[in-house]
Amino acid sequence: MEKGGELADKLQVTRMMKKVKKLGPIILALLISLTFLPIPYGVAPAQAQSVRALEVLEVQPGTSYDLTNFDWSFIPDRTVHLTQMSMPEFISKIDEINGKYDIVYIGNNTGSLLNPASYSALGSDFGITILPEGGINGICSKEYYSDNDITNKRAAVLKDFISSKQLTIFDQSIFNAWSCLKDTKLYQNFHSDVNNANYPNVVLVDTSFCFCKASNVRTAFSVYMNNSQVAKRPELTLNSKPSEYDGTDKSYQKDKSMGFNFDIRSNSSTNDLTVKLYQDINGDGIFKAKDDYAGQSEQVYELDHRNSGTGCTVNYRLPDTSIGLGLQPWKLEITDNGTGAKSYVTGATAFKADSGNELKIRVLQLKPSGNTFSVYDDLKNANGQNLLYKEGVYNISVTEMSVSDFNAAYADLQFGTPPSKPAKVNGENKTAPTDLNGNYDMVIMGFADIYGGNDLTNNNALQALQNFIKTNQSVMFTHDTQTYDVKSPGTWAYNMTQNFRSLLGQQRYYRTAPDSTRYYDPMPNACKDSYGFSNLTLDRANFGLKNGLVTFQTTTQAHKINDNLVTQFPFILGDIQVAPTHFQYFQLDLEDENIVPVYTLKNSSRSTIYAHPGDGRNDYFTYTKGTITFSGTGHSRPDSVEEDKMFVNTIIKASRGANHAPTLEIHGISDGMNIATVSTSIDFSFKATDIDLRDQYLNADIELATSQDGSNFSDYQKVKSFRAADDVNSRLQNGAIQPVSIAKTADPNIKAYKVKVVAFDDSNAQVSQEVLLNNVDENIIQNPSITSRSGYSQMSVIKNEALQTNIGFTLIRPAASFKLDLANSLSGSTMDVEISKVLCDGKEIEFNVDNGDHEKIYPKDSAFPDGTYTIYAAITLGDGDMQEGQSFTVTLTHQTSAQDAVNQSEYNITSEPSLKIYVVSSPKLH
Repeated sequence: MEKGGELADKLQVTRMMKKVKKLGPIILALLISLTFLPIPYGVAPAQAQSVRALEVLEVQPGTSYDLTNFDWSFIPDRTVHLTQMSMPEFISKIDEINGKYDIVYIGNNTGSLLNPASYSALGSDFGITILPEGGINGICSKEYYSDNDITNKRAAVLKDFISSKQLTIFDQSIFNAWSCLKDTKLYQNFHSDVNNANYPNVVLVDTSFCFCKASNVRTAFSVYMNNSQVAKRPELTLNSKPSEYDGTDKSYQKDKSMGFNFDIRSNSSTNDLTVKLYQDINGDGIFKAKDDYAGQSEQVYELDHRNSGTGCTVNYRLPDTSIGLGLQPWKLEITDNGTGAKSYVTGATAFKADSGNELKIRVLQLKPSGNTFSVYDDLKNANGQNLLYKEGVYNISVTEMSVSDFNAAYADLQFGTPPSKPAKVNGENKTAPTDLNGNYDMVIMGFADIYGGNDLTNNNALQALQNFIKTNQSVMFTHDTQTYDVKSPGTWAYNMTQNFRSLLGQQRYYRTAPDSTRYYDPMPNACKDSYGFSNLTLDRANFGLKNGLVTFQTTTQAHKINDNLVTQFPFILGDIQVAPTHFQYFQLDLEDENIVPVYTLKNSSRSTIYAHPGDGRNDYFTYTKGTITFSGTGHSRPDSVEEDKMFVNTIIKASRGANHAPTLEIHGISDGMNIATVSTSIDFSFKATDIDLRDQYLNADIELATSQDGSNFSDYQKVKSFRAADDVNSRLQNGAIQPVSIAKTADPNIKAYKVKVVAFDDSNAQVSQEVLLNNVDENIIQNPSITSRSGYSQMSVIKNEALQTNIGFTLIRPAASFKLDLANSLSGSTMDVEISKVLCDGKEIEFNVDNGDHEKIYPKDSAFPDGTYTIYAAITLGDGDMQEGQSFTVTLTHQTSAQDAVNQSEYNITSEPSLKIYVVSSPKLH
């Protein structure tokens, strides 16, 4: 390579490095090391690479395909990998087409009499006479079977592929002049792209005549090699990558660094490439290039305008926090800027910390009657394994409470905090909070068939769960937590259906779109409402077991259709065996970009009706929607370790994808503590900590309530606030200790105060603590005494020797210091006091002596605790004329004091006990 070329490349690398973007706080340090050896377009790298396979995707209305056993020999020197799926499965997928496939084929194979399938804009309503909730179809509402059509969401993914000039083949019958599909989204999204000079990569194929079908298909695919206007994917070759998690302990990393070395090659004349790196922050399986619900972009690195070259190295380090533990899925992508064609590689690396630093997840299970699955008991011992804990990775604690007790806590609540209720906390009978925000990281509603006949029975309980969801915290709904009986108040799960069906993504049709930024399916019939019942729900309502038709069966098999943390971590799962379960009642809204179907039901030995295992709209078993998860578990007790493992994965994914409320510590005051009426302020400190990386600064309100009788309190008044948007010098920093001083009221009749600290993030996920403080006149120091070391109130002392004394008192509140003050009646004498030992309730307390005043001592810890004290003191008299036979007294004076550790006020003793001294020539007790 010429020196001039090397210099130019180094200058270009320097310019590119300046463009590196830190696109999310999850990357604390992004260390880029680039060594690019550029190669001209059309010239292979120095190290020969094997020609990668040609990736072809075939999509058909059903499961009858055109390309099965197709002869690909006309494509020279290339292996062809063929992926086939039905349209219902295609619209349930979340993967990007551009970058994964080279050619996409959208067929129109309508199958056979035994296996018919066709595209449709609206499903049939023929033969449906009874609605699932009762009544006749079409009178009050009108229901339809699910259509068989592309969604606008997946059409946009295919349009991106077409816009990148990559070969896309459609069966011409979809768009011909007499097509019956003109109302479909498939037709409406793509009819303008066919026979369009701007898209020479969009090709139609005639498959209507069997004798020339194969030839026509071959001709259509030959466009890939023969038309120079059809773009080819760029080449991305990974030479080295982060270690891949394979489910074993040895595949974890402790060092949170990830490194890539790769070669890139353009297949277009522009030879202009962009490199992007993504990290799936919330674990939903979608790599977002825009801000997700948590306000973060999952694109964490970009390098523009690169030529083909070898040896590109990217290293970056993740933050050392518990939220970064576990699996970190990644995607490395290159884009040909000339065409828009992409290639990408995905993978996942797992990290762990030292024991004791696991990600802590607090789960609340609200159990219905006849509960079939105990999250704690069944996962604590799943075939001999404790699935709730993984050293260095996660630690799940579980509180189990009945739905009825949760309802009772909110039944009469108008404001304030709902009361705690009986619960099992990690298997032990206790009481537990019913206030969700700040006490739990995830709420699970389950598990039972027809949800045990239960429901959330009052608006307060419903609102509590809605508020929890609005703060982006995690909730799992399970089998039959939605009812088909949508017109009958008092039916199981009726209130939950009315309040959460839309949030769950189980409301497909809308008369008025609730969010103008996204597409919704309108009511199919503008004059009538449609609930969007799933196909098997309509079958069961209308046919039951009549005429030999079987329309309601359970199955024990679940089919994986997408990968995310639910299938990836900590257990790597494929298709799984589940406890007998059945379909749910509403179609999924697959236009929602946050919905990710994970498992669908498929036939097992006990069923025949789940014949469409890829249909995530109708036959879903598990899916995720942002911070919400739905699981079909609950019809019967899980008896498969695979299903148990899926649940652990789901809990981990829910925590990763969710927002977390802060935790809160208050120091300096404690519940039930006494404070002195003479103090003018309440002084303490608090620390709010949030594991979410985006929450570098938090919000907090300090509130105060008062009582004149010690039991009835005024409403809380906000007396101090901290905001994440405050001035940089005064805002509340995540994990930092924040001192607070609030003025007490001037009312002398106040008997008690309540202090409430509320800490919350910008999503309003919050935690609060209340502290009751008794406003008392009691002196902090009581029952003072001074005695001989042996405990008597008089003692003998040999002339001019030290007096060995005990100073005693009771401390009723913690003290910051003690000050002894002694006087004696020996005329003209001076006194020196040396403190040698401090005992509290018989236990020795370490202390320091004030350098300027030897009679004043401080604790080595934060405060002297309350309790009964004995202080060993040696008193030496000087200057006075001490004579044998004399007697005198030593008095603990009123200036002896203790400083309150909370309000810093000084309290003197109220009585002045004394010790009588007899001067002798030898020890003698009087």
